Amino acid sequence: MRRLIGLLAVLALLTALSPGRVTAFRAAGTGASIALAQRAATAAGAGCKPSLVVDAPQGNHRYASAADVAAIPQANVGDYIVDGRNTPNAIYITTAANFNNSPTLGPGAKILIKGGTYDAIYLHLPNVHGSASSPVIITNYDGQVAARKLTILGASNFVLTGRYNPSAKTGDVDFQGWESSASSYQGQFGFDIRNAWQNTNVSSLAIGGDATSYEIEYVEVGDGGFAGMLLKTDSGSVDMEHVSIHDNYIHDSDGEGIYLGSTQPDPQHQFRHLRIYDNVIARAGLNTLQVGQLAEDVRIEHNVLIMGTLNWKHPFGLYQDQAVQFGLRRGGTIFRKNIIVGGASWLAIAFLAPKDGLALDPNDPFVFEDNLLLGSRSQGAAYFESRGDPATPLIVRNNYVGALNGDYGLVYPGSSISASIRWAAYNGITPTMSASGNRFDASATQPYVQAGGSAQLVASDNVQGSVPQPRFHNFMELPPSFDYRSIEKWNASIGIGDNSGAPITYASGALVMHNGFLYRSKQDGNTNHMPQSASDSWWELVTFASTGGPCIPDDVRLPSDDFYAQQDIGLSRKILPPLNAAAVYLPRLQR
Repeated sequence: MRRLIGLLAVLALLTALSPGRVTAFRAAGTGASIALAQRAATAAGAGCKPSLVVDAPQGNHRYASAADVAAIPQANVGDYIVDGRNTPNAIYITTAANFNNSPTLGPGAKILIKGGTYDAIYLHLPNVHGSASSPVIITNYDGQVAARKLTILGASNFVLTGRYNPSAKTGDVDFQGWESSASSYQGQFGFDIRNAWQNTNVSSLAIGGDATSYEIEYVEVGDGGFAGMLLKTDSGSVDMEHVSIHDNYIHDSDGEGIYLGSTQPDPQHQFRHLRIYDNVIARAGLNTLQVGQLAEDVRIEHNVLIMGTLNWKHPFGLYQDQAVQFGLRRGGTIFRKNIIVGGASWLAIAFLAPKDGLALDPNDPFVFEDNLLLGSRSQGAAYFESRGDPATPLIVRNNYVGALNGDYGLVYPGSSISASIRWAAYNGITPTMSASGNRFDASATQPYVQAGGSAQLVASDNVQGSVPQPRFHNFMELPPSFDYRSIEKWNASIGIGDNSGAPITYASGALVMHNGFLYRSKQDGNTNHMPQSASDSWWELVTFASTGGPCIPDDVRLPSDDFYAQQDIGLSRKILPPLNAAAVYLPRLQR
């Protein structure tokens, strides 16, 4: 149905445009031509992003009565109704003296937040505790909840959900997220949390304050903010256990897509029984996924982490440019069936750093298997290092590695990576990594897998072979052959490394992201010209036939006959193959 709707939209668009207004743009350095409808367009709003002008009413926060239940279909008696803002611009539910209004809620209750636009939503919930079988539900009603920032502190056994589910009485029928028939997923989820590039030092969705046992689903986080999701309590003593992050849409963060677990010195809380699956994280400025303090029973699978580290030329610090970063306190983590596209120094990097008092188990390995790693700007695919853990085995098997070696030397001219997968240990410890069945395309260096220091390596059947690119249904209207490394975040100059301060010059046809939109350079010698909110003499705001404007399509489902879909790699959500090959990438227009 989505494909049919998209095709009809494209046909209508072509009918409305004169032939002279349908042109092709050539992606810089790829040789791929993609026909896009060009029209006057501005970035502001774009038809898929909330304006973030506060329009929510003044609220009367309360426990739901019979009258509320009659008026609000999602409510039950005793739920907590948040029917608008309680400050001039925001919702503040706290235990502070000025806002002593934090509710007490138990298993099965709901916190219902009225649709509207807020500057911020701050929920300090130390008296909200569901149970494993009957969590407290935090959901939207009467429309979409949009805000620059959402913070939840102190609760346990709760679910934050923007999913429309009439049987569970959550969400809103007009905001169905992944089930939406809209041409873009942007703006289609019950919770839409986006900073709008107002303050890139502040993260968008934060959960902490000793919160534990929670689930986040069907939430959109995008457009600025340092991290899309910030999940940790710095120096906290309560482990975040039984955490599930799934079916979320995170895009265009300035820094990390997901930042989970503290990177500060101990003492820090751990993550146990963690699940991260079926999320789309697109165009992160730095690490697409950073997960730390991993201690026990962690499964990260079926995610698409695409076009990450776009800000690799101007990060906040050296080498903040891996697509995926792991901080492991022991074994017990499995990372599998994921698609990773786009990184700078490495596509994946992991550090095993044991924690005092946390027992190591030689029978509980770290497993990295059945993933696609694609589009590194260096020769590096994955780097694993033991920082004092002599016991945890590493198993790296059956991964596909393609499209390595880009222009990383522009920032770090002296950098040298000697193997596609590297395993290192020092100070006399001798942990072992088993690497088998990994397939590398012709861009990979040999040896494909290498050990350094005192690390032990058992390698077998690591071979060169075909590593096809995934055939996403409609990611930015790009063909499967596209070189994802050819798009980066706009910067005036290199901001890090040996060439810090050197101006960046964009050639005609170069593609950059700026404030959540895609621009193409109109001229050679394009230096120090920041893209504006519309096309100008230097930059053209790229519009998309499938969305009818500059709103970016991010449909990274795979057709069921795709090579990686056949290996069950990528999102669990698949689409049936089209009736004929010509329709595979509709509504994309290609010539």
